[in-house]
Amino acid sequence: MNKLKIPSLKRRKRAPFLPFRKSKGSMALEGSLVLPVFLFFMMTVILGLEAVRFQSNVQEALHQAGNAAAFEGDSEVYAGEGSPGAKNRVREYLDSQLYPYLCVEGGREGVALQESSQGNGQIELLAEYGFKPFISWLPIGEIKVKDRFFTHSWIGYTGGEGQGSGSKEVYVYITKTGSRYHLSYHCTYLNPRPAAVSYEEAGLLRNASGGKYYACRRCRPVKGGIVYFTQEGRAYHGKSDCPALKRTVYMIPLSEAGGYGACSKCGGERKTGYKTACLCKKIKCGEQGEKMAEYLAGLLLLAVTAAGDIREKKISVCIVTAFAIAAVIYRMASGEFYWQKVIADMLPGGMLVLISFLTGESIGYGDGVLVMTLGLWLGGIFTLTVTVTGIMISGIYGVICLLRRKYDPIPFVPFLLIGMEVALLYA
Repeated sequence: MNKLKIPSLKRRKRAPFLPFRKSKGSMALEGSLVLPVFLFFMMTVILGLEAVRFQSNVQEALHQAGNAAAFEGDSEVYAGEGSPGAKNRVREYLDSQLYPYLCVEGGREGVALQESSQGNGQIELLAEYGFKPFISWLPIGEIKVKDRFFTHSWIGYTGGEGQGSGSKEVYVYITKTGSRYHLSYHCTYLNPRPAAVSYEEAGLLRNASGGKYYACRRCRPVKGGIVYFTQEGRAYHGKSDCPALKRTVYMIPLSEAGGYGACSKCGGERKTGYKTACLCKKIKCGEQGEKMAEYLAGLLLLAVTAAGDIREKKISVCIVTAFAIAAVIYRMASGEFYWQKVIADMLPGGMLVLISFLTGESIGYGDGVLVMTLGLWLGGIFTLTVTVTGIMISGIYGVICLLRRKYDPIPFVPFLLIGMEVALLYA
């Protein structure tokens, strides 16, 4: 009697996600050919979504700046004060967005703004910019966009006893708890712009009057991390939206401001504290030094792991773990350890890990974990640039191997190292 063989229903074991010492770090040849095509398609879709987001931001910025310009149309009513200009407001709004100029050709300087005011009160704002393709040398033509905003200046009503005499009432600005009136709505006392420094640096700061900063009694900032201050203030804050940084502004006629004294800032320019200005310059220089240290750490990580990837097609888990722990300690020491930012910075590596899982390690798990660690040092956007550049270069190398009929897996980390050097060269 013939026996019928039944295939085993036992599940096959997958390779462990991260072995104790080394993890697979190579890329299959077919993966090096297919992944650049897939990545190009996905980046093109993302670029289209980003273009829609940026255009929406531009339209919102034009709308807000145009409304503010219309409100200040009759400048004589408001103490003859000068306006910061609608173009500056548009710039400030766009600069405040998260990664505002990713898809714009020329970045911030690629957005041309024009403002025109006619004698009949008509105000027109125009923004011109272009979108850059994912690969700049593709012959797909130029994508130019023009956004316009039309409005009419607010004339207001200046009637009363002086109507017909040619004189106009002068208005000033006060706050709910303040004791001074302000001739300009844009006075820094009415619109404080907080700057961020580390908690340790707050003790070295001096305000515009030369005084020290003390902890805010409302938000009660904790020791460590980032704090916020203004040059005219007396306290540092643990939150950028602390109620003490907000102002409720009222506009009243100057004739009704008898109980208020004149603001020293609006009446004459006060020199900014020399120590504060010098310290701000030192902070900027320190930020550049920190960025250089992060780039060097990323290059060192790729250089060390690339050697093992070339020899054995594997990546040392111990080395990657050591760099990841060092990155976490570095971020906590610099006060930039936020879970939301950490997760965003690790997304490019997380996508590689997901692709590795779905394709049966056509690209090794070690490569994905390495890119996640690289994101902790370089940030999500720059890491994504490095990864995309490395994948494109590996695709070119894969075509060369295919023409030479070499079908062995190829190391991926050396292409990441080349991609980072290219990104640093054109950054």
